[in-house]
Amino acid sequence: MDIRTPRDIGREAAACRSYLRLKQSDVARAAGVSRQWISSLENGKATLEIGHVLRAFEALGIDLVARRAPDPPKWTIVLTADAEMREARSLYGRRRRRLEAAVRARNIRAGNISE
Repeated sequence: MDIRTPRDIGREAAACRSYLRLKQSDVARAAGVSRQWISSLENGKATLEIGHVLRAFEALGIDLVARRAPDPPKWTIVLTADAEMREARSLYGRRRRRLEAAVRARNIRAGNISE
């Protein structure tokens, strides 16, 4: 199941608990949380501590696997383009300075300018 919202997390927890024929208090005891906390989890409360969610999932035998989406989030596209531009400018600046240093060294060796 793809989980995108706290409600999805709650639905999966409730479905698994129901499948295992466990009471909320059974899962709460195994996860080290209160029965009310399990109820909040199953109702999709968005502010639950992730460590407790992971313990509840472990108690229910649910593996939570993260995977990257095929495309980067839209908000990062502009930032990525900006970073590429900064890198290009930086590389251009370093190349320009190296070239200037090489030309200066050549002119010093040739006696055209003094150090």
